[in-house]
Amino acid sequence: MPAWPSLTTSGLSAVALDLASGAPLDLAGALAGARTERAGAARKEAAQAKAAAQRNLVQEVPATLARLRQEMGDAKLMGVWIEREQITFIQADRVMIDYDQRGRFIRRSTTYDQVWLCTQGFDDGEIDWSGLAALVDQAIVARKLDEEDRDYAAIAVERPRECAPTVIEVEFTNYKTPYPTVTFDAAGRLKRAK
Repeated sequence: MPAWPSLTTSGLSAVALDLASGAPLDLAGALAGARTERAGAARKEAAQAKAAAQRNLVQEVPATLARLRQEMGDAKLMGVWIEREQITFIQADRVMIDYDQRGRFIRRSTTYDQVWLCTQGFDDGEIDWSGLAALVDQAIVARKLDEEDRDYAAIAVERPRECAPTVIEVEFTNYKTPYPTVTFDAAGRLKRAK
């Protein structure tokens, strides 16, 4: 039986044709274009992620709360948990909404199922949301912490389950538990440091 030469070693290759027009298709060019497009999208995504990682949401709470009210309604809040990377709003109907550094509101599929917060909520107008960064400064002084602890501050604005007055608690999560914690009342007055 005679040996047939390979079509690709003889300079022949497969040809792809457009079935509608019969024109040849440039598969290599299309694949290269798709790769270039994916690489560009990946670079853009990486740049957006890097920019988002620079945001400190503690400083953006007033604007974020206003946007929450505009986009998600004005339900009473039971709690607001604020960290550098994320803000979590807990509504009196137990719905939990996260806000991330990319500027997205994400409603959790599960609701708040604990018993630690007052289901009547609190009046978010009683809190000076723009003063939270200053409370972090006061907490650093009250606990005699260092300036580098600032980025690890986690703030909880909550009304406890007995429906006691709303409190603002600042924890520094870069320490072992129990975290250094400073508690303020809704007006921003120091209550205790532990």
